[in-house]
Amino acid sequence: MLNIVKQLRLDKGLTQVELAELSDVSQKTISALEVGRIKEMTYRTAIKLSEVLECKPEVLLGFDVKKKKKSRMAELAQKLEE
Repeated sequence: MLNIVKQLRLDKGLTQVELAELSDVSQKTISALEVGRIKEMTYRTAIKLSEVLECKPEVLLGFDVKKKKKSRMAELAQKLEE
């Protein structure tokens, strides 16, 4: 399973360097988050990254359970329509 930061970054078509420049978070930190060397990001880092990745900071911190449920519901609805 892809790390959420990496998944969102790739969805946006950004490199680590581009995300670093746009978010003012170092590329080294982004890399460490993506490979799991940093287990918990700070809320400040989550805010900076979320602005560029266009998501809630809570998603990056792993707290947005509602979003998961909605996307799962949307998936099920789509399958029912097929």
